[in-house]
Amino acid sequence: MFFDVEKLRPTGGVKWDDKLFDEARTADVLIVLLQPATATSDWVQREVDTARGANVSILPIRVTQNVQIKKALEKLAISNLQFLPFDSSNPDYSAIVGSIESLAQETRRKQKEWWENLKDSRKIKRPDSSYPKRLSFKHPEVDGVQIHIAHGDMTEMGAIDVLVNTENIYMQMARVFESDTLSSRLRYQGSLISDDADYVEEDAVQKQLDEIIEASPGLKRPVPLMSVIATRAGHPNSRLQRKNTGGKISGARYIFHVASVDVSHQRDKLIPVSSDDEVRACVTKALEKVIKVDKARGVISPPECTSYEEEKTARRGYKPIESIIFPLFGAGRGGRSATVVIPPMVDGIWRFLRDKGDHHLKDIYLCIYSETDVKAAEQAFLKKKF
Repeated sequence: MFFDVEKLRPTGGVKWDDKLFDEARTADVLIVLLQPATATSDWVQREVDTARGANVSILPIRVTQNVQIKKALEKLAISNLQFLPFDSSNPDYSAIVGSIESLAQETRRKQKEWWENLKDSRKIKRPDSSYPKRLSFKHPEVDGVQIHIAHGDMTEMGAIDVLVNTENIYMQMARVFESDTLSSRLRYQGSLISDDADYVEEDAVQKQLDEIIEASPGLKRPVPLMSVIATRAGHPNSRLQRKNTGGKISGARYIFHVASVDVSHQRDKLIPVSSDDEVRACVTKALEKVIKVDKARGVISPPECTSYEEEKTARRGYKPIESIIFPLFGAGRGGRSATVVIPPMVDGIWRFLRDKGDHHLKDIYLCIYSETDVKAAEQAFLKKKF
């Protein structure tokens, strides 16, 4: 057993918060003692989120009798878990011990499944072809909007207005010849490419991203986690903007760069958003960015940027954003299983459509790179009764 109040003693060279999170990640079961004050503790929430991200089972126990713990359950997002009551005046440990034993087995099962999925994800090869509408759903409360499961490479989908990019907090896109990631593909496909030698003549996406950060008041690197910066989809003659779909040139218009990956002080360690709330926030903020870009009629750059005057001139013919496509935040090379990431992403889309009506969206896509994860996405949508 690890008790934070007993085991966290000042030790030379050891950070107590690192020790706390390590214990939460490696536990068989995380026991949360519920009382009214639990709802106000940020540390308890961090511990619970850490355990959840590591697929550690959580056992809530109410230790204060005859009080409401609803707020604590809601804050920790564990309202769906059955808590155990405990009466110190007449203690019965059998139910607790039995729950610990069964939940420890559940933790090992979930972690084994996660590990197998992670190993499979490392073997994933680029899909032979891409399908923007593999499966489609309608929101039960919102007319005129369809949600699609796309399968394959986002950069090959064709006529979708906004491509969402998972980026680090320094907004430094992956170099085009060093890795095969979404960031590197968007950077390459959005560049002006020489026809004869196939090399990058102008790195248009990163260039505009740098200009916007430098010219925006109060914005500097590293940007806040879960923030969103919009750029155009590269050079006007880039492959990304001029995708040929069915004989028609109608490519992407914007890239929304979501700061969904933190960078540790070690510089060699990338930490993607991990909690359900963070994943949901990334989705919500990207969708809210659609509304902001529409209200600005496509003017996404500060006046100091080279693209500002062009964007300002183009306002007259601006067409509202009607489609957006998301990758899976924190999955794949981020290390999290798609089965863990997909439900909060679907929930974020569902809540936005339910609560926000001031948009022109007609199609929202969730891009699944791996064939094995398509089924998980379908189940998540069906649970929301799309």
